[in-house]
Amino acid sequence: MKKSKKLLFSAVVISVAVSAYAQKETLYTVENLIRVGYDDNTRFNDQDKDASVTISDTLNLGVSVRFSAATQLDADYQGTYTSLPDSDPDDVQSHQAYVKFDHEFSENMGITVSDSFIYSQRDGQSGANANANYIDNALRSALKMGVDDLTELRIGGGYVLRKWDNDAYGKTAGNNYDQYVANMSVFRVLKEETQGMLGVDYSTTEYDGSRGSMDIVSLMTGIEHSFNQSVNAYGRAGASFIDAEKVVDGSSMSPYLSAGLTYAASDKTSVNGSVGYTSRAANNSFYNVQEMTSLSLGVKHQLSKIALSSGLSYNMSTYKSDYARLAGTGDADDNFLSLSVRGSYELTKNNFIELGYVYSNRDTDVGSDYERNQVDLGWRWKM
Repeated sequence: MKKSKKLLFSAVVISVAVSAYAQKETLYTVENLIRVGYDDNTRFNDQDKDASVTISDTLNLGVSVRFSAATQLDADYQGTYTSLPDSDPDDVQSHQAYVKFDHEFSENMGITVSDSFIYSQRDGQSGANANANYIDNALRSALKMGVDDLTELRIGGGYVLRKWDNDAYGKTAGNNYDQYVANMSVFRVLKEETQGMLGVDYSTTEYDGSRGSMDIVSLMTGIEHSFNQSVNAYGRAGASFIDAEKVVDGSSMSPYLSAGLTYAASDKTSVNGSVGYTSRAANNSFYNVQEMTSLSLGVKHQLSKIALSSGLSYNMSTYKSDYARLAGTGDADDNFLSLSVRGSYELTKNNFIELGYVYSNRDTDVGSDYERNQVDLGWRWKM
């Protein structure tokens, strides 16, 4: 595990270093955020609850290199260390890195290759213990080709690796996996400010141990429309066909839905929202497939020196007995709600004071219920 982390992280560092020495147009960003706060449930479990003062330091580094009008490389890194003096464990760290390469072969053809790396604590709906960390590395590519003045073809592929530090949870329980994805879609302009699409997504997930594998093919059609300069919306609908191994009944069909809207009320205020219903690899040890209903809403507002933002997200995961690994396991639901509010005040051009609050709640049949409140006061500087 340590070797994998070093290799993946070294690749990102090398990419940034190479770009730094490129004799081309280069833009650097450096930002640091120090926060002091309080977390009333550091273990994500109401039955085994720890509360603690929190002290964290987040470093953001970025570089953007434009080699030519047709070629650009972007790389970003974010590292966070959090001290929890009143909790066990008493510290948490996470690392995220992202590299993206864009190249236009011609006016009608371009390619994007990206790699994202995460080393972090488990997320809000994972079945792992609160102190379990994982690696997630996603390599993706996308090719866009203009077929004619009205039609564009998009072809993509990727590879995702997920591994947990805890071998009992990751390897023995089969939560480590390799995932291969491919997709193709056709977009066509139907009329001014409106385009339609047809697409197919494919993913195959191979789990560690005796958990087997799972294939999902999603067929969809959709539309994107710009009502005016302030309002843009999209909608997609279709069906997902699932074939899973080592479960009670591994073949079925489920709906596919994705829709979203962005609204720029003014040059200082924006609102965005999305809803979705998808099938994916389950994030616990009991089922191989989960069907997820998701809802998100975000609002941003900028005053002269004050920036305000808030976000709401809700995920309901449904686990059907057909996708259970053991016969006799019933249906289950997992509900996760998160609400965040943050404000920032500009002291100087490069210095800001921030105040934030996050509320999260999990009500589940497949893990630990919990309610969590986090508040923090921070100082952010950038150059």
